[in-house]
Amino acid sequence: VYLHGLPQDWDPPRTEVAWRTEVEKLQLTYSGEGDREQLWEQDSRALAATAAAILEDYPLKPMELLSDRRDTLRTELGRLAQKHTEATAWLVDPDGEVTVYRLAELDVKEKRDGRTVFKVDSDNCIIVLPPHVGGLSEQGMFSADAEPNGARSLDVADELIDVVTGLATRCRTMDRADAKASGMQLIRSVAMPTGGGEEAEAAYWHFFVRRNSGQVRARKPVLLDVHVADVERRVTEIVSGLRLDAGLANCLILAARYHDHGKRRSLFQTMLGNRRAPAVWWAKSGPKTGLPLEERYRHEFGSLHDVPSAGELGVTDAERELVLHLIAAHHGRARPHFPGEEVFDPNSSVAGDTAVAASVPQRFGRLQRQFGRWGLAYLESLLRAAD
Repeated sequence: VYLHGLPQDWDPPRTEVAWRTEVEKLQLTYSGEGDREQLWEQDSRALAATAAAILEDYPLKPMELLSDRRDTLRTELGRLAQKHTEATAWLVDPDGEVTVYRLAELDVKEKRDGRTVFKVDSDNCIIVLPPHVGGLSEQGMFSADAEPNGARSLDVADELIDVVTGLATRCRTMDRADAKASGMQLIRSVAMPTGGGEEAEAAYWHFFVRRNSGQVRARKPVLLDVHVADVERRVTEIVSGLRLDAGLANCLILAARYHDHGKRRSLFQTMLGNRRAPAVWWAKSGPKTGLPLEERYRHEFGSLHDVPSAGELGVTDAERELVLHLIAAHHGRARPHFPGEEVFDPNSSVAGDTAVAASVPQRFGRLQRQFGRWGLAYLESLLRAAD
């Protein structure tokens, strides 16, 4: 059965909340009334674009999110807004679009179709709060009565650890030479409000991630054929213990078989430090072989070009669509699309890349309608777990 099952009409809508220091650092403030509202409207749109870019590069992870029924969470959020009327929050909708609001705006209600509802909808959205407002109780519940604990920040984004190496996978710092960022790649620098007028020197907050071409480094290079066979075997073991339709199980096995075909590219092998390609293909590099090259090419995007036709796979066109999505999404992309800079396959043409990229969000939308939000995410998680 699916982790959440197919969506039910009686399932109450949910909202998630997270805490990020960047919401606090990029707080919009104004010294006088003047054209404050006009400035807010203009500045909040610009800030929303910056926020979306930050969350694209430095995404919210499950460990950061607290989920609850929409009505329960919004009630507590309203109480929190009464204590912090000028604090801002970022609202991330299901499509990843970001809007910046004052907390007080999120508590405004209106009459709609004879019902009193919140003016700003948050169904299936994420509300990102500044840590200084608190809101997380000792029991792990969202509560307006919970004050921030000085001993521990509510922002845990930098606590993401690689389970193989034990190393932090990302960090944010004002010091570009910070030792905590050693071995990481700088992906973004954001100018901080100076508060000192036009003459003040700009300060920057730097975002680093530990990259290895989308993969964890192994203790020694892992051959691609060996890795793919391992993943296919693990998927087969997983689906054998589940009550999945035989067609779905076969789609997962096929996705495992072709999920890393895009690694058969000279560019990708160079990034892994493999000088023996194409005689030998690697899936992962060893501890000292990966090279610090720009990671624009995504192997899962390349894999989409290599999947055989439905007839060659022995499946229906609809089943092949699921295989393609599982491959595209196995490192978190394709929900709903690939970023523009990652629409690139060194073995393809611009026209071919454009066509593949355009099909990704369309496929995602169709499959979400077919399997439901949780059902599709569950199928994706099975391939990720095996990988």
